Amino acid sequence: MKVLEIKEIIKNFNKIRILDKFSLEVDEGEIVSIIGPSGVGKSTLLRCINGLEKIDSGEIVINNKEIKNKMTKQKNLDVGLVFQDYNLFPQYSVLENITLTLTKVLKIKAEESIIKAKDLLLQMELLERMNLYPYQLSGGEKQRLAIARTLATNPKIICFDEPTSALDPKLVKYIFKIIKELSKQQKAILIVTHDIKFATDISDRVIEMKKCI
Repeated sequence: MKVLEIKEIIKNFNKIRILDKFSLEVDEGEIVSIIGPSGVGKSTLLRCINGLEKIDSGEIVINNKEIKNKMTKQKNLDVGLVFQDYNLFPQYSVLENITLTLTKVLKIKAEESIIKAKDLLLQMELLERMNLYPYQLSGGEKQRLAIARTLATNPKIICFDEPTSALDPKLVKYIFKIIKELSKQQKAILIVTHDIKFATDISDRVIEMKKCI
């Protein structure tokens, strides 16, 4: 079943065309990687899907619902983005980085949010680190915390922006395993990466983006 349909979207920055009638469909449980040189609009595409950037024309349809050019609660719940720089809250603990999402976005009670957050941290093998702060974590741990926080809202589509950037080979294998497991849970996975080998090994499809002329 298709969970994401991108139909000929156009995105300009200061009259410079970044995305030119880009189209893509992704099924639930499918892993699709997007590769290409810097500046072709890969990360911009993810931001458009997540509503962080407005498209100039075209359509983005998620679960058969067209997403308008504004942030909506429904969209936030359906799509999660794991940022390249993790985008964690430095002033909050590992546990609080997740409970804040649960209480503020899903309006879950504090006690329940702690239980769910601990379960997510256990899945990511971070439970013993729950009282630490992001600056005390390794790169791989920050990546796993970012994934756990994204999973908190139970999105149907998970976007990864350069998930293997700056990770050593052992950690890349671990992230590989996590993403594969998410796809088995019928999550649609969209990956932006410069790592062609990783993209080829993990994906059902690899799409190469080229710079707009």
